[in-house]
Amino acid sequence: MKTNFRSTRGSALFVTLTFTVALAIVVGSYMSLVSFNLKSSHKNYNSSSAMDLADAGIEESMWAINRVGMGGMTAANAYPTARGWTINGTTASATFIFSEGNVSANRVNVQVTNCDLSDRTTRPKVKVQSILTTPGVPNTEKWVEVALDATPAVGPSRVAAPFKGLVARDSITFNGNNPFVDSYDTRKGTYNQALAGGTNKNDHGFVGSTSVSVNDVLIRQADILGYVATYNDADMSDNIGNNGSILGFNSPNGLKVDPQRVSTDFTCSLPNVTAPTGPTYAPLAAINATLSLPRVGDVAQDGYYYYSCPSITLSSTDSLTITNGKVVINVTGSNGVSTTGQAFMKTLNNASLDLYVAGTITLTGNGILNGTPPLDSHGDPTKAQTNASVQPPSNFTIWGTSTTSQTVRISGNGAISAVIYAPNGDITVNGNGDVMGAIIGNTVTLSGNGIFHYDEALGALSFKDPTTPTLSQMVIYRWRELMDGAERHF
Repeated sequence: MKTNFRSTRGSALFVTLTFTVALAIVVGSYMSLVSFNLKSSHKNYNSSSAMDLADAGIEESMWAINRVGMGGMTAANAYPTARGWTINGTTASATFIFSEGNVSANRVNVQVTNCDLSDRTTRPKVKVQSILTTPGVPNTEKWVEVALDATPAVGPSRVAAPFKGLVARDSITFNGNNPFVDSYDTRKGTYNQALAGGTNKNDHGFVGSTSVSVNDVLIRQADILGYVATYNDADMSDNIGNNGSILGFNSPNGLKVDPQRVSTDFTCSLPNVTAPTGPTYAPLAAINATLSLPRVGDVAQDGYYYYSCPSITLSSTDSLTITNGKVVINVTGSNGVSTTGQAFMKTLNNASLDLYVAGTITLTGNGILNGTPPLDSHGDPTKAQTNASVQPPSNFTIWGTSTTSQTVRISGNGAISAVIYAPNGDITVNGNGDVMGAIIGNTVTLSGNGIFHYDEALGALSFKDPTTPTLSQMVIYRWRELMDGAERHF
């Protein structure tokens, strides 16, 4: 039998051509995918690099403006022409050129309004345009605007502490049946006090975490009459139970979470704090019984009475009372501060107490710290009471000085009107008592039916308040990328 080699060669050629075409299609598709991914990677890289350029412009601007606020310089000296700055009235402008490899055209245009900090009614702003030049591709451009604020340097240690409400470096968790957060203003009176046109009960409660975790704020069954701020893009609805809410007085009906009251760009610095080192401290034995300070014959230094002791342990009906003046107590031992039973600490006659505590802080029982705040269980009149003798939270501050970790526990049915600032502390509030003022820690947990009333007078200590104590460095109050073309101009 004769074999048709011509036919066989034709079949082989057809198969080879078919395989070659298929291979070309596969290789072509793969190369297209590689090219797309490469372009996408370059685009993301350029976008990130352009944002880094914008950040560099912001840093340069903050360096200059802090030379005004902290260094006491005039704007002409704080924004040196040698670095490219020009000043027109209260606006400073500059263009910075950044070199990278063989490219020298990367530039950042910067504008700072209220650059001399002369207008205390308006926060200074920095607007930045960054332009990244990459050979062979279009320029990448970013626009960013930041508003700046100065955290006041408060307390005897002059620490820049943000007294904004419930603030945590890590997580804030609400457990229990129905914790509640709202606000009031001690400049107008006591909580829920009748005022012209309403009461001293406001919808400006504040809960904020600087963590990037999506579970950094767990609202669960809590009612937040105010605002929640995080540093991530988590959907806050996922962290709220059936009975929880984030609302204001004028939020639309039918909502559990008012989107106008949730933000995802919250940042703040929580610096460590130490007891003042300059003064001489009068030594006290461990405080474990009723005591009034200052004592007869004690002498103030720079406006404060300074004492040190290894611990404070109050029980039964023991009390620590600050009768007049400003008192600082540095509690140096690991046992820290403890109250149980009906024990209490309070200030009188606009006196103040600053407790610097390195050890554990345990405030339990039914006692009162800093007066008897008027209670309010979500407006239940059967549980409300008034007491004109309540002292503002700003008169009583507990500073957690540990630089590693610290336990702060508040429990029972008592009430506290104070500021607790423990940047490395794990703070737990448990029970049915009222807490009025501000709580700042590494983690904050509210359990039971606890109620937190944020004192807005504490948050008013900012750049915009001309009566604010000495300002610390300017920090970013709000950051946003400008996406609207109408805003992308100087």
